[in-house]
Amino acid sequence: MTYHLARDGQQLGTFSESEVSSKYSSGQILGTDLCWKEGMADWQPVSVAFNSNGFPAPAINPYAAPRADVSRQVTTSKSIELASRGTRLGAHFLDGLAVLPLAIPMIIAIPTMDQETQSLSSVGMICIAITCISILALMIYNLYLLSTQGQTLGKKWLGIRIVRYDDNGTAGFVKAFLLRAFVNGLFTAFPGLGPIYALIDILFIFSDDKRCLHDKLSGTHVVKA
Repeated sequence: MTYHLARDGQQLGTFSESEVSSKYSSGQILGTDLCWKEGMADWQPVSVAFNSNGFPAPAINPYAAPRADVSRQVTTSKSIELASRGTRLGAHFLDGLAVLPLAIPMIIAIPTMDQETQSLSSVGMICIAITCISILALMIYNLYLLSTQGQTLGKKWLGIRIVRYDDNGTAGFVKAFLLRAFVNGLFTAFPGLGPIYALIDILFIFSDDKRCLHDKLSGTHVVKA
């Protein structure tokens, strides 16, 4: 049994009953999210279809009058629109740009270096520590966004997200980061062949489905949020 889920006018994808139950219990799916399956007369809030333990409510009548606000109904996954190549490039650029302000303390620290001993003052050491901690915090936050929303800050700012290719559902940690970024990064770092792979990876974005090699590797594509 497959459910279609939606939130704030945007389709989240299709999920099995067990997936909905698990995600609803863990808080990844909200009670106010809308769900629909074949046989139901209309979209209904998840809280109506599933009880607090994440299991289908026994009293659900799939042919009952619609309870969901019709203004929040969404189209099917066929209406998903792919992110443009320019928007994807812009998001990547913004992700790099977001790091620059965090490097300001390190830039401040450079003039404090003793030219003879090449050692930093205590103020300089603190500035470098602030930069390192800030960059680490940004990385962790981006990892959180990727795992829960399929977005980095750059993608969030430009309104695009990574979703599963097969059903446009949330990509999750494994697909959005582990396969798409980490494993793909290992390939690009391979001595000799790495740069060639990286170039081919980028050029694949000019294919009809706009999927780079890392998209195909992870089973994802990038769509408008």
